[in-house]
Amino acid sequence: MFHRSLAVVIAAALSGAGPALAQMVLSEIMFNPAGNERYDEFVELYNFSAVDTIELEGWLLSDSSGFGRILAAPGGGSRLAPRSYGLILVPGYYANSTLYAGRIPAGALLLTIDKAQFGSYGLNNSRPERVSLHRPDSSLAAAHAYTVPNEEGFSEEKLRLEGGDGADNWGESTVLHGTPGFANSVTPMPVDSTLALMVINEIMANPAAGEAEWIECYNRGDETVRLTGWRISDSDTLKKRLLVREEVTIPPQGYLVLTGEESLLSALPAQGCTGVVVSDWPALNSAGDGVVLYDVLGRMIDAVWYTEEWGGDRGISLERLSPLVASSVRSNWGSCADALGHTAGRANSLLVGRLPAQALIAVSPNPFSPDGDGFEDHLAISLELPERTARINLRIFDSRGRQVRFLCNYEPSGSRKSLFWDGLDDQGLRCPIGIYILFLEAFAESSEAYMRIKKSCVLAGRL
Repeated sequence: MFHRSLAVVIAAALSGAGPALAQMVLSEIMFNPAGNERYDEFVELYNFSAVDTIELEGWLLSDSSGFGRILAAPGGGSRLAPRSYGLILVPGYYANSTLYAGRIPAGALLLTIDKAQFGSYGLNNSRPERVSLHRPDSSLAAAHAYTVPNEEGFSEEKLRLEGGDGADNWGESTVLHGTPGFANSVTPMPVDSTLALMVINEIMANPAAGEAEWIECYNRGDETVRLTGWRISDSDTLKKRLLVREEVTIPPQGYLVLTGEESLLSALPAQGCTGVVVSDWPALNSAGDGVVLYDVLGRMIDAVWYTEEWGGDRGISLERLSPLVASSVRSNWGSCADALGHTAGRANSLLVGRLPAQALIAVSPNPFSPDGDGFEDHLAISLELPERTARINLRIFDSRGRQVRFLCNYEPSGSRKSLFWDGLDDQGLRCPIGIYILFLEAFAESSEAYMRIKKSCVLAGRL
């Protein structure tokens, strides 16, 4: 079906939401759905803010024929949480379609409009069309002119949500029906923080009077890390600050302290620590903010999205307990216990020890083939731990180091435990044939010790 031109304009009805609006981006447009074109088109938004929840009730969706008012979906709300997706579907979808049932994550905010369709005839799928995002004063916040023809059922997705809106930062989805309400299929996968060498280790977001803010990173690996061209940002990931242009390296078990004030450097340890002054320092919010570290290729190496409940106080830093546990784990952070209120450039006061290495992961069958034929469809994972009681994380990564499944999230375990993997990823999609890495983290409940261990497996298929 050929549709007339449509320009989608989103404007805020809340004049006080200026700072939050800067964090709203267009992230996906389904203009040629595989289902019913009257019901199954959608426009996806993303709230980049780490702290601001945005009220979307009363925002406007318009084309040249008039405005449609954005509303909460039936039985839902209209407040978009920080770092979350909002999905706008026409009213007819909720009454007549189930095309995206089982695909939209529970955390996505479902919205609709007070018109039957986007515009009078729906989104244009016969020629390029411009979609625009406007601030309350009508100034342009974001815009994208999508290209046609996309294959039926494949949306237009933004590659890097923090990037620009030009054609080079958008592409056709690689997944049938798109990615409504979750990470885009064309987005380059970040380097997972559980496998990266450099991690964010300590944050001074609320220094004592006259003192400077700073961020400490730690090289937990066995290789030297070269920092030339690396960048850092706070929750405003559109503004990445360059760390150094010259040659700077961090040895294994070495510390890096980043700050905006040169006066801090003289107070750092002379051995095992490198201090760098970032000229365009991202001022940190002590009530809650993000810290993101990027390598020279722009890949996200590590990220922490903290709130004041995580720890830290006036003159007291926020410390990481274990450099081997994921940065996103709330229980892996706390207030520094050192008499100085921080441990810049040296071992954290909260640093936990290791569990003994006598642990085992056994997998069977290996290879396994989750093809639904009833034979070797599941991978049985047997764990043996050196502690009677523990808490465990078990993640599965592909051969490129990308997490595909978070199988076990800080669950209780005895000295023995069995788990099963059905070959699906976190989105419920079947993983491709290949080699996968099981990554186990175990935390003793009787002490502050921990351990980690890896095991490979092969996902096979019919020839």
